[in-house]
Amino acid sequence: MGTNYYLRRNVCRHCNQSAQPELHIGKSSGGWVFHFRGYPEDWNDPVIYSRADWEKVISNPAHEIYDEYGGHVDKSDFWLMVDLKQKPENMSPSKWIKTPEASISRWAYHNRRRHEEDDWEDPEGYSFTRGEFC
Repeated sequence: MGTNYYLRRNVCRHCNQSAQPELHIGKSSGGWVFHFRGYPEDWNDPVIYSRADWEKVISNPAHEIYDEYGGHVDKSDFWLMVDLKQKPENMSPSKWIKTPEASISRWAYHNRRRHEEDDWEDPEGYSFTRGEFC
């Protein structure tokens, strides 16, 4: 089981709604590092390739974090959770799929090339995926 996190941008203080689409920040799952959603293409606004990019975007006072159940998440609590999950004993999906010794499924084997292009680790070692995931 895991929990997805979303960023609501420029939230109205009166109605608590945003005219901009939510951005999927990523997912926290048991036994795994926090897995970020990346937006690396130039046409994305904002372009997000690293944790530092997410920190910059999330720090905007008009932006709010919510979990997939609609619960508001304090920004400092969110970053604490991300930091606590970034430990050596937690698996990183981008490392697992590329490990030759890993027992991977037939689907994963045939789609390995796609994963290599769509998954990466930022300079600090945080795990990212280009496409949407749940």
